[in-house]
Amino acid sequence: MKHFPAARFAAALVFAFTAQSSLCADIVIHAGALIDGVSATARQKVSISIHDDRITAVEDGFKSPAGARVIDLSNATVLPGFIDCHVHVAAMLPSRTNSTEYWVTHSDIERAFDAQVFVRQMLQQGFTSARDVGGGDESVAVRNAIDAGKIPGPRLMVSLEPLGPTAGHGDPRTGLDRDLDHRGWENGIVDTPEQARIRVREHNAAALISSS
Repeated sequence: MKHFPAARFAAALVFAFTAQSSLCADIVIHAGALIDGVSATARQKVSISIHDDRITAVEDGFKSPAGARVIDLSNATVLPGFIDCHVHVAAMLPSRTNSTEYWVTHSDIERAFDAQVFVRQMLQQGFTSARDVGGGDESVAVRNAIDAGKIPGPRLMVSLEPLGPTAGHGDPRTGLDRDLDHRGWENGIVDTPEQARIRVREHNAAALISSS
């Protein structure tokens, strides 16, 4: 039987404290209903067995193996985790700011701290995977912290800064005073095919090195 990562399944209301299951601990979730993404209809009254943070079995009926921690969701519906295909985890905007203000008043470190709050909220909302399609080194750092088990959050696939020509989508200086600049703002600017090739290689190297 194929084993699936336990984090792929989210449960309403209790996901916040079940998302970080301990390795080597056997867990059984009693699900009143299970939407497994395979069956045409929801399965009723099933037990989801988890070992070493991997789903090992889904059985009909409520099972309670000796020594296993039982999470009672017999009155809830369990479903596969959601996937957000376009998110910017390090650009969580407090209600008092707009995107431009946030960009010029927060450092990379501050955005990383904001991001760890954001990714936890995503997980609590049932998102277990996400693509960060335009961030900096702080997004990579948050992804690595999640992978290392340092902070809770969904699995992240990051692509670093978006690429574009001067004054285009990849140029964060657009619309700002030209004397206002910040180290790293040029990372997404490409005006020639050769510059694009170099930036892509740099992005790939940064992502690979940071995840090694």
